[in-house]
Parts: sequence; C-alpha cells; structure tokens
Amino acid sequence: MREYFNEANETLEQLKMLIGKENALKVYELFAGENIYFPKRIGLAEIHNQIYAELREGKSYGELARKYGYSKSYIRKIEHKIIQERRAVRKAGGTPPELPTASNAEPVKKPVFTKPQARPFEQGELFYDGL
Repeated sequence: MREYFNEANETLEQLKMLIGKENALKVYELFAGENIYFPKRIGLAEIHNQIYAELREGKSYGELARKYGYSKSYIRKIEHKIIQERRAVRKAGGTPPELPTASNAEPVKKPVFTKPQARPFEQGELFYDGL
C-alpha cells in the first residue's frame, strides 16, 4: 500500500504537513482508494433550529436571510423541512423534541475554516519527498 506515496499526490503532502507523517499514513491506509466528503458546515442542525425558533418569534424571512447569509427561499426551505420532520414524528406517535426559543438560546455561529499554511520549500528540496 505504501508504494503509492512515491507518486506525486498533493493531498497526501497537505495531510502530512497538517497532521504529520505517521498520522497521514494511517489516514491513507484506512481510506486508500475511497472518495471522502467533508461537509463545509458543521452544526447545521443547530443553526436551522435557531432560524426556525426566530421565525416562530416573528422575525421575517428577509431579516434571517441577511443575518445568516442565506436567501429568503432557503430560509423558507429550512422552515418547511423542520415542520415536515416534526409532523413525521407526531404521525409516528412520538413527541417532537423541544425547540429552543430565540430569546434565550445561545446564538449559533457559523464556523469559519481556514486552509493550513504551507511551509516554504528549501532550494533543491523535492516537493514530494515520499511522505
């Protein structure tokens, strides 16, 4: 498996710089040959629940679209999705989870991600050193 590290692979090089050579090897061995998707947003359900709570308290689609950086139509989709999920739970005989109220809920902030900074390479150093 490790023979693939001899090929030029920018992703592996970035992984090595981010988490170290040994951890990069572990990630490679676990996921070799697979496509992995990492969502850009984590905690989306909390943000959506907060938006829904604010809608229930009377905020407009426009206000929430500006506040969260979404379109008004996406705010409507969030509302519709949560309503449908709650109806499905009720129909199945359950009780939907309690939603937070916008006034006493901690504000949920969208996480901001930055790309790791690459170190400069020395003269004569190979870009891919075989990880």
